[in-house]
Amino acid sequence: MRWPTTITVTALTIATFLMTTVSGLAQRPVRNPANRIMVWVDREGNVEPLKAPARPYFGPRISPDGRQIAIEVQGDQSQIWTYDIASGKMTQVTFQDSNRFPLWSPDGKRMLFGSNRIGPMTSSGRAKFFEKHEVFWKPVDESGESEQLTDQDYRHGPQTFSPDGSLLSFYEIHPSTGRNIWMLPINGDRKPWVYLNTPSAEGGVGFSADGHWFAYTSLISGRYEVYISPFPHRATSRSRVSTNGGTEMRWARNGHELFYREGNKRMVVQVSTDPLLIIGKPQLLFEGDFVTSPGTRANYDVTPDGQRLIMLQEVK
Repeated sequence: MRWPTTITVTALTIATFLMTTVSGLAQRPVRNPANRIMVWVDREGNVEPLKAPARPYFGPRISPDGRQIAIEVQGDQSQIWTYDIASGKMTQVTFQDSNRFPLWSPDGKRMLFGSNRIGPMTSSGRAKFFEKHEVFWKPVDESGESEQLTDQDYRHGPQTFSPDGSLLSFYEIHPSTGRNIWMLPINGDRKPWVYLNTPSAEGGVGFSADGHWFAYTSLISGRYEVYISPFPHRATSRSRVSTNGGTEMRWARNGHELFYREGNKRMVVQVSTDPLLIIGKPQLLFEGDFVTSPGTRANYDVTPDGQRLIMLQEVK
């Protein structure tokens, strides 16, 4: 890559800056993270704590059958765990090096995550998570080994699956364009292709239930807003969903609602995609002091029936 001769800078310097500022979500190991508890929150804002012990949790994701929660436990060596809702049992899923950003496969049989396990070794151990990480997946039942899914320049992490499980959306942190959105076919040659690549940071993504539309957050207006674009036409057009800023978006599994955060407000929007895209007016669900994401990745999830959110609260 050729940089202007009037600027002395390295790709690593720019990439690190973009990762910690423009893209919002720092990929660095979390030092002395605060303990948090997982809580259910209904659509009126009523809170019900789960049985799980307080730990430095981040990024809960509910399994497709609604019975388990995958969650990151942060630290110098962050790891992925699952929580069984009925029994309250927690099970560690990853062990090697640092692993973040859990994502269930649509059939619930595999866990995806970003990992630095292929990064360069240093005298003090594996290089930091933000220096080199790729997307891996492994069977949740431990019946097989982890498999690496991405292997390109720069850094990558999992975002979401298409409804039929044929495509994985993943992000790339690029030294000149920041956070971009790519697609990886799960079957066939697994040749990735770029969906959205602009100078503005994009993230916080979700597919419509029919797979014909794709929602994401972008800084293109100067602040984070939620947009919907056709799929797979590589974001040739976009419609804005949020009206006063928006991030941490989740598209409900029934396809009819989009949830997002506006400050401390939790918003919901009615969306129809059949036969045309129709976006309703954002409505306030509730306000509350819950742990937010430092970037666009939602630090909560929505139950399959759309009636409750799994969220995090810091231990005071």
